[in-house]
Amino acid sequence: MTEKEIITKVKQAVLDLMIQKAIPKIRAFEVADRAGISRSTLYRYYSSVDEIVKEMQHEFFESLREINKYSISDKFDKKQPEKLLESNKLLFEFMNENRDFYLAITGPHGDGQFRHKERMLVREYYGGKMAYEGLTNEFTEATLVFAIAGHEALIDYWIRQRPDIPPAVVASLAQKLMYGMFLL
Repeated sequence: MTEKEIITKVKQAVLDLMIQKAIPKIRAFEVADRAGISRSTLYRYYSSVDEIVKEMQHEFFESLREINKYSISDKFDKKQPEKLLESNKLLFEFMNENRDFYLAITGPHGDGQFRHKERMLVREYYGGKMAYEGLTNEFTEATLVFAIAGHEALIDYWIRQRPDIPPAVVASLAQKLMYGMFLL
């Protein structure tokens, strides 16, 4: 097995176990067994289950930051809203591809701090977008609170209750709901 294959199997094993039990209760031998590797092989790559989870979260948030960088550079344009829709589609395609991770990490056995980290990333994005557009004013904080809550609720609803809706359709809906306040 290659290093990449081992790491992929280890991360999938942790995801599978997170659905069954809380992260602190997952033991290294369980991860190794489920991944089909020895404990010594697991310890060659990771010192603990917590390290694996943190790496997975870091990769998830870094990917979102890259998508956000692309999106922030797209100026809101009432005449060309499809430009923004393209960058928005990237977000929802990414979330769809990482659905299992999101469900596990936000589930009953996931990381309780994940939602806070997610909210901070959304705040960073919308705050950056508002500043880029010159839309900061006395209502900036209220607008950010609304955007953060709406963003979280829409993604959660889609992933948990309506996974049948294609990412492009959710992206279009998100654009209408979330970006409408900027496009008025």
